Amino acid sequence: MFQSWRLKVREAEEAAKHGRLDEAARLLLDGNLREFLPGQRLAGRVASEICLRSRRAACEGNYGRAWSQYDLAQQLVGEGDVLQTTRRELIETAEAQTTRLLEQNKPAAALEIVVAMLRRSAASSRLRETEEVARRLQSAASLANRGRFSDAAGQLSTAKRLWPELAMLDELECEYQDRSEQAQGLLEQLNLAMTDAKWTEVARIADELLMLAPEHTVARDAQRRAARQTAMANQIQTANRRRIEANSTCGSRASCLDRTELWRPNLTAEVAADDGREHAGEKPPAEPIARRNGNQVTRTQKQSTGRFLVWVDAVGGFLACTADEVTIGQAIAGNSVDIGVQADISRLHAKIRRSGEGYVLEALNPVWVQGRTVAGCTLLDDGDELRLGDSVRLRFRRPHALSASARLEMLSGHRFAPRVDSVLLMAESCVLGPAKNSHVVCRAWTSDVVLYRQDERLFCRAMESIEIDGRLCDGRSPVESNSRIVGSDFSLSLEALA
Repeated sequence: MFQSWRLKVREAEEAAKHGRLDEAARLLLDGNLREFLPGQRLAGRVASEICLRSRRAACEGNYGRAWSQYDLAQQLVGEGDVLQTTRRELIETAEAQTTRLLEQNKPAAALEIVVAMLRRSAASSRLRETEEVARRLQSAASLANRGRFSDAAGQLSTAKRLWPELAMLDELECEYQDRSEQAQGLLEQLNLAMTDAKWTEVARIADELLMLAPEHTVARDAQRRAARQTAMANQIQTANRRRIEANSTCGSRASCLDRTELWRPNLTAEVAADDGREHAGEKPPAEPIARRNGNQVTRTQKQSTGRFLVWVDAVGGFLACTADEVTIGQAIAGNSVDIGVQADISRLHAKIRRSGEGYVLEALNPVWVQGRTVAGCTLLDDGDELRLGDSVRLRFRRPHALSASARLEMLSGHRFAPRVDSVLLMAESCVLGPAKNSHVVCRAWTSDVVLYRQDERLFCRAMESIEIDGRLCDGRSPVESNSRIVGSDFSLSLEALA
């Protein structure tokens, strides 16, 4: 009778003949066929083919697969000459690939290979040097992005001592020197402009400095301060113009101009002025935004429900988008996307759609979510990292469990247009407050302020009496497209966008 092990060996031979090496190895291992001479010979041939496949995977940069194939071959034949040769070739391939990656200034990719080799205790002295040089290059790039060019040069000097033949180190050293000199000149200009309160000039210089060092702390702070100061100046200008127009309805033009004063957000002065007019027998200024319709007062202007800016004093600026679907694209002249990004991406790169209580991302150009390529549409979860194109990285947040609103944060060194700290995808409400789950975290505040939409209008609600456009409200009131909102420990301004 034909022995059963011979049938299994023949089955394994058939699998190996047709390139099904994993199946052949499984049959040889599960059936203990290596106890027989034909099984031993077949195991040697299959192991050689698997080792060849391991070397090919390493040449393609897939060291995870390379080592898994190596392990499979080792199970078949143990530590023999074939395995030792394969291990040596894997190390040599890794050395060549990491050297080439460092010459191309790609330290992260080189480190990935070195780490894979270290896990298998297969790192040569050359690979250990490669690891140190790659880490120095990464540290230098991070320091340079923060404007610390002298520290970055120190990291390069250490890398040159370890690997003096790496020519790209000299090129990087020259580049950092040039950027350092330019940044020093811009910093001097920035300090002068801030001293003279030339905020338009401050914004321009800060932009140039951030082009040289995208994470420069001083430049980012100056940029935010310039944006806040410009917004505040515009708000005061608008409020003064409205007050002059309102005062023009009281008596003659000359008498009204005599009473006109530069407006400041001082609630006590406003109430005292109104009380003084009442005691003098005068009527307070009429509100130009209201009209009589029978016995009912109706607004003549409705709040736009498209996009608007929220400038929170001592916190930052935020772009609020109220549409259910928003577009993301490159911020260039003539490109009317909802969320513009100053980066090398497509004019219309992606869409985000609010669907019920969730958000759906539609990729119109290359997009990755949590490292996975998006083909068509995908559902976004709180904390997901989005990558648009080669380098733009965003974080999607749904911080508040009771609100469908979301927030987009910039993780890379790029900027939104208009220049804001983050983008708010506003559903029915947006919470500003000291809690971590607020859409806008304001650590110095004592309580929450909520912006919410109702009947196509925007309202503000707080736990205390608040001042809106110079008038005291009981904690809940509609707001206009350019309103100024002031509380006991906070202040913020709204600015309409097309």
